[in-house]
Amino acid sequence: MKDLLIKEPNEFATARFEEDFSIIELRIFKYMLSNVNKKDRHFEMIEFKASDLIKLFKFKSNNFYNLMRKLSNKLIGRVIHIKKNNKLESFALYTKSETCKDKNLYQLKFNDDLKPYLLGKNNEYFIYYISNILNLKTKQLIRIYTYLVKILPHNKNEYTIKLTIEKLREDLNLEDKYRQFKFLKAFVLEKAKEEITKKTDLIFDYECLRDEKDKRKVKYIVLKITRKPQNKIEQKNIKEEVFVNKDKVCNMFKKTRMIIKNETED
Repeated sequence: MKDLLIKEPNEFATARFEEDFSIIELRIFKYMLSNVNKKDRHFEMIEFKASDLIKLFKFKSNNFYNLMRKLSNKLIGRVIHIKKNNKLESFALYTKSETCKDKNLYQLKFNDDLKPYLLGKNNEYFIYYISNILNLKTKQLIRIYTYLVKILPHNKNEYTIKLTIEKLREDLNLEDKYRQFKFLKAFVLEKAKEEITKKTDLIFDYECLRDEKDKRKVKYIVLKITRKPQNKIEQKNIKEEVFVNKDKVCNMFKKTRMIIKNETED
């Protein structure tokens, strides 16, 4: 199955879901994002083919229909909480679902209230392939990966950013978890460093900076994000192609000027 490109709004990197929002629901949400056409004026029903999802999510084929039927009611009731201009906006994610057992199809539609985020050219978004999140086994790892992708500028292969620990906790929805930094480091940062570097297109590392007044306390964290070499090659090829096309245009323009000049002189 072809790898799917996800264009995710910047605001979704720090958006929040209910605590019981499952990893299967999160993957379905990402699959939905990969099927949105930003040129559309309205959302259409997005179709899930059983064969595609079985391959993509490694479902057992005999459980697909029952799984989607059970998820249907939960999905319709799901809410996304988005931070915007120091406010927290809450929206229903979906407004309609259909399950067709005979054709092994499932259909789902985004809530129209999300159009300002998902449709049109004015919203800013970050891009990644769905394959990068399929091997990550927890919601937390997927959230951290997408957070890092959002931070990394699209025109850079390496980037570092310094954040307070409080800011990192807020962005990752960890204000009330792992209150002691040693637990945050062991169960979140070290796990993310290992899993994201091993299973995605990014290399992730970090450095802890202690409070100058209280050396026992870690006050800042420096996130270090690097694209893996294969992605650098892909970007280099894109840039070279642009430069080649630019040279062709320049040469054509020079030839055109010479022709016009010769015709004028004649």
